[in-house]
Amino acid sequence: MKNFSIFFSAIIALTLTACSKPVEEDPTPDPPVPVTPTTVTISPLRSTSEMNIIKIGNTDDTRYNNPDIAVEAWTQSGNPYTVRGVVKFDLAAIPSAERVQSAKLRLYSYPSPTLNGNLLVANFGMDNSLLVQRITTIWGNPGVNWFNQPSTTTAGQIVVPHTSSSVLDLELDVTALVKTMMTENANYGFMLRLQNENIYTSRIFVSSHSPVYPDKRPALEVVYK
Repeated sequence: MKNFSIFFSAIIALTLTACSKPVEEDPTPDPPVPVTPTTVTISPLRSTSEMNIIKIGNTDDTRYNNPDIAVEAWTQSGNPYTVRGVVKFDLAAIPSAERVQSAKLRLYSYPSPTLNGNLLVANFGMDNSLLVQRITTIWGNPGVNWFNQPSTTTAGQIVVPHTSSSVLDLELDVTALVKTMMTENANYGFMLRLQNENIYTSRIFVSSHSPVYPDKRPALEVVYK
């Protein structure tokens, strides 16, 4: 019996020693889990945050539901007129500016303009270079006209070069502008205007109100992580 007790005690001691031995960790770390970016395309139909701000002579003629977003300088019955387009996208689906990886603004040339320009081609003129600027003040629809149009900033503006093509769709990198809008909690959208508003110059795009080209309406594609 005495020998059995000694044997049993030895087994217990060996067991305790084995249990108290530290577990060696695997020196190879687990690979990071890849994060798939999320892509959100914002492209509403019949947007109420879209308009043509127009001056004919010394009179306002702003339009809210045109089938096009016109950016031009032309004449009507001998009177000079200027058109600037504004468009805003709801960014509520984007969680934060820090997570934004890219933002692209898509604008589609109007294939057969019916209201503006020469009524033949979307892009016309000796220098139809275009500015895309961040709007810096609140504006509403209706309520905006040429004489109280929202202010803009040249900071980070995008200069779209002149084109001799009658139709030219655009995909513009507006990542910095969108991040600023979100960081400053000041999403007032974009203004589109000619770099030089000289008569008989146009860049005409499909609007979200077009009954003919609903698949070519303005779109903002945001990719975030």
